[in-house]
Amino acid sequence: MSRFASPPQAPGTIHRYPGPWDLNMVAAHGPVTAAEQWFVAEHMVTGRAGRTAFEVGCGTGRFAHWLHHAHGYHVTGLDLSPHNLGLARLRGQRPGLSYAAHDAETGPPPWLPVDGVDLVVARMTTRYLRDPLRLLRQVRDRWLRPEGCLYLQVLAQPIADELQGWVAPENLPRYMDGWASRQRMDEGPRAHLVLRTSPR
Repeated sequence: MSRFASPPQAPGTIHRYPGPWDLNMVAAHGPVTAAEQWFVAEHMVTGRAGRTAFEVGCGTGRFAHWLHHAHGYHVTGLDLSPHNLGLARLRGQRPGLSYAAHDAETGPPPWLPVDGVDLVVARMTTRYLRDPLRLLRQVRDRWLRPEGCLYLQVLAQPIADELQGWVAPENLPRYMDGWASRQRMDEGPRAHLVLRTSPR
């Protein structure tokens, strides 16, 4: 079994099996690279004040912390690993940056503002879900405001120690269906996607 393999009886439910699984997620949520920072700034960041962002599967909070400090978003990181949430909070909490326990398999958090979120982030998260397309539809139809963005990072090629949940080229268009605009950048085996809702 690879060090990123999920529990065999319930693939994708990382938060239900604490311990070694938490450590896998620490490794899976890599640093925010220079290319990723450029891509985010080019396609997602706007000048509008009071922007809200939710990161689904925030891990140890690297991206949430960077997004808040570098671009001023009011960020809520969501995860169900107590270990990861603890590390994220140690990285720093302040007004406009917080973390909460939530299971992405159950739908949106009950306190989420419907159609009121500017940005949703899911970096290397959908690979662990039973039905990733269901989450993407919910984000598009219930989470995001008109012209809101989903920033999605997926494994677009299989690599030796991360075989789970990679998206084959013929399946990647399904992740982008139903969005008003799409931007993509490939960086090694990972694909970065910015998907935007329509003005409605």
